[in-house]
Amino acid sequence: MFRIFLLFITILLFSSKFSFSQSGLYSIMVNWSPNERKLATLNPNSTSGLITQISPGSIFDWYLSSASTTIDENNGIYYTQIQDPTQPNFWILVGIDLVTGAIVSNATLPNSHEMHQMVFNCKDSSIYAIMVQWSPNERHLVKINPTNGQVTVISPYSIFEWYNGAAETTIDPENNIYYVETSDDPQSNIWLLKGIDLTTGLEVSSVQLPNSHEWHQIKYNCMDSTLYAIMVNWSPNERHLAKINPNTGVVSVISPTSIFEWYVTAAGTTIDPQNNIFYAQVTDDPQSGFWQLYGIDLTTGTVISNNQMPTSHEFHQMVFNPSCDVPLDFTYNNTCIGNTTEFYSTGCAGAYQWDFGDPTSTNNFSDLQNPIHVYSDTGYYDVKLVWSSCCERDSITQTIYVDTMNQVAMLPNDANICEGDTVLLDASYLSGTYYWQDSSSTSTFQVTDPGVYWISEEACNTIDSITFTNHSFQNFGLGNDTSICAGSILLDPGDQGGSYLWQDGSTNQQFVATSPGQYSVDVVDSVGCTRSDTVEIIVGSISVDLGNDTLICSGSAVLLDATTTGSTYLWQNGSTNATVTADTSGQYTVLVQKGFCETSDTLQLTVDTPIANFTLVDTVGCPPVLTHFFDQSVSNEGTIVDWTWNFGDNFSSTLQNPTHIYGASGPYQVELTVTTNNGCSNQFERTVEMEIYDQPEAAFFVQSNPGTSGDQLLFSDQSTLASSWEWFFGNSTFSNEQNPLHVFTDAGEYTVLLIASNDYCSDTSSQVIVIKDVTNYYVPNAFTPDGDEKNQVFRPVFTPGYEPLNYKLTIVNRRGAVIFESLDVMTGWDGTHKGKLSQDGTYIWMLEFTEQEGGQHRTNTGHVNLLR
Repeated sequence: MFRIFLLFITILLFSSKFSFSQSGLYSIMVNWSPNERKLATLNPNSTSGLITQISPGSIFDWYLSSASTTIDENNGIYYTQIQDPTQPNFWILVGIDLVTGAIVSNATLPNSHEMHQMVFNCKDSSIYAIMVQWSPNERHLVKINPTNGQVTVISPYSIFEWYNGAAETTIDPENNIYYVETSDDPQSNIWLLKGIDLTTGLEVSSVQLPNSHEWHQIKYNCMDSTLYAIMVNWSPNERHLAKINPNTGVVSVISPTSIFEWYVTAAGTTIDPQNNIFYAQVTDDPQSGFWQLYGIDLTTGTVISNNQMPTSHEFHQMVFNPSCDVPLDFTYNNTCIGNTTEFYSTGCAGAYQWDFGDPTSTNNFSDLQNPIHVYSDTGYYDVKLVWSSCCERDSITQTIYVDTMNQVAMLPNDANICEGDTVLLDASYLSGTYYWQDSSSTSTFQVTDPGVYWISEEACNTIDSITFTNHSFQNFGLGNDTSICAGSILLDPGDQGGSYLWQDGSTNQQFVATSPGQYSVDVVDSVGCTRSDTVEIIVGSISVDLGNDTLICSGSAVLLDATTTGSTYLWQNGSTNATVTADTSGQYTVLVQKGFCETSDTLQLTVDTPIANFTLVDTVGCPPVLTHFFDQSVSNEGTIVDWTWNFGDNFSSTLQNPTHIYGASGPYQVELTVTTNNGCSNQFERTVEMEIYDQPEAAFFVQSNPGTSGDQLLFSDQSTLASSWEWFFGNSTFSNEQNPLHVFTDAGEYTVLLIASNDYCSDTSSQVIVIKDVTNYYVPNAFTPDGDEKNQVFRPVFTPGYEPLNYKLTIVNRRGAVIFESLDVMTGWDGTHKGKLSQDGTYIWMLEFTEQEGGQHRTNTGHVNLLR
């Protein structure tokens, strides 16, 4: 089908306002040293900072707090009264631009009166104030021209004497009333809420407020036409948000509990009517210097935002600018008959009124910001949106077209797609904007694969889809080109449920080929898809050779390859692959077929599997421990001809049954690798635990060797790691002491044996001990050289067979003179001196000689008597 899609949009904009500034909280940022004042904004919901300074520098020094401040939201100007620096008794009304923070107007006010509690009325763009006269004590409502400072007195006479400065004043622009809290006697604690007509300056309402509390910071909310105030209780010190009926004086407390204790009167309070929030600066301790900016919900009376104010400055005279700085507009979608059309507005918070231009429907109007509407018929509709907020109002009208696109099928029914075919989807008849499932927006889409394809029409938000199901031939084909050895071959493209046409014009499903040549078939299946195939039949032969019978080692494998182009295979294990990996002993057979040709081959595979193993004995004992290893290895096909042992201590052997000496206890990883005559190897590893006991070492020292018969000799044990001792002295005597004493009575050579032992092992040590007789000699104490051949000579008599070395005999008389010397042991003193007989008497002899064994030198003296 072909459809013309038209969308006419007519936008009619009209507004009673034009904003120069952004909505938000504005305040005077006060610095005391130096004395500076700057305009700033407070951003309680900002994540980048609470304070934004607008004025680049200080714009004044002092302002009149009792005059309050106000904002001209229509022109974006912040008004306050400041002291004239040249005339201290004069006050100047200055206007500060909310965008630049600079003073854009100033007007000197009359100094005959004071102008308190300024409030801007957005309805007539005028500033109203209380003109205060102290003598006489009078108060009048006036209007101030901010351009020239001219004051127009509205009240024809004084309307009250005192007002509550803490309560401030406010204007109801809808009803043209200025509200102020007054008293004839402030000490009486009786306060009246008076409403003063902005046109006549006369009182139009007066109600007494409850005297149980004080009522501060009265503010009018233009969005719900209600007066709000802070209800102050001094004992206990509590503050609640309350609502005041100006016609009856009835107070409704909103806050369920006290929300703070103290607030900054210099900061004032203000209402954000767009978001239903009452703002105040509060603290729990006014002396601390710490203040929080509280945002209080006007409905629940609870704190919904809390921001710590900077301590570097004070922030006075807060005023909320409700000006809307967002252009009014709206968008929509789903403008098709029967669909739910959704409208989305862009603008500020406020009241929204929609007229959908559909008077026949039951819901032609809505006060939602983003409403929905269902149009019952096609055609053009003028949709109007009106927005209002306090003194602002804006509207916009757009013409929309309700279409029938959602009633039309955009794509054909689901279908099959033949394998390899292409289907073209055509959407060129559609108007408007549409997209395919891949986000393309061309008028056609080419389908080559099965799946779901869809198109989306944007205006009606309508989607249509088509599913293509793949239709392929089942088991179609004549196979590969085939060799024929003899006979015939049956060609069958498979049962496709359609028609067949062979190369010779036959139409059967199967064809019998009996000779070489090219055979072809064209098939049309049950849904009209076509396929063709061709096969070449040739005369040929095939062969296969698996090779000679083979022997391999265990763990190895051989690849048996029977590959022949265009053939099929069947092995003895049922495998139909062209190759088989063989790794076990046995017979391997393959049958190869190619067309009508077939052949086979067989290979015998032998796997030599040596298994290394060993046993051992002698793993415990005293060193050296000789451990015996016994080969237990076997082989199923070969003969083991080589053995390689690794004893785990860096020693090895190539013997079949080796022995090995381990020097220390401990676990040893012993490996045996055996190799057969076929070159096949196997390794066996075993942990051998050796337990080798400590080996004592026998040794001893003899006090004197050679020794002398009859002497007592000390045998000192020098053995290590021994706990018992056995001594054998070579003369049929023994001892079990560690350090025995022994006496040899006879001279000779004796082999002394020491056996040193511990709990497990022993060692021996032996020495040959030489024992000599004692060197004995006799020296007479008298002799008688009288010629009778008896005792004629004096000389020492030595043991027979003993010949001393370095022999010397000396005779000395009583005067110490040497009268005889002899160097020959056989030559003695005959009692003469120089050929003369010596006198009878006592003489001293000295005997010196050296023993033959040991070389010991001896010197002895004594007395001999000469008698005749």
